[in-house]
Amino acid sequence: MTPQDLWAAYRPTCFTAPEPLAFSRFAILTAWNPGVFLGKTENQLRQAELGKQLEAEGLPHTLIWAGAPDWSHFEPSYAVATALPECEEVAKRWGQNALFWVEDGGLWLVGCQPTFPPSEEVGRFSQRWRSWTQLSAAQQAEFRQSIV
Repeated sequence: MTPQDLWAAYRPTCFTAPEPLAFSRFAILTAWNPGVFLGKTENQLRQAELGKQLEAEGLPHTLIWAGAPDWSHFEPSYAVATALPECEEVAKRWGQNALFWVEDGGLWLVGCQPTFPPSEEVGRFSQRWRSWTQLSAAQQAEFRQSIV
């Protein structure tokens, strides 16, 4: 896929978590699929390492899932409450093409690689939030199994 195709695929991303988010200004970061698709086990190990890094750096974070509106593809992620430039650096270290930024209810897609646009407002975060309780028990189980 070209960077333009990937950017278009990222735009409609939706989000969910078992608990309401306690942050109002945060990035959504993942270590999954760093520009290439990896296997589930490798992605899980990378995500666990990202969590350890966020913890070691003292960055407030919580688990969140990001995915296609129909959840046909999803990736465990972290909502990280710190400054955008710091989040961009973390995303770059993990080889990510982009991250999502939430501030004042707005949702931005932020490019982290030179071949991607710098940023684009893609809507309101509240419009992309999906209640955990609206997921089926099977979906909740599948989501929980995607983490180590």
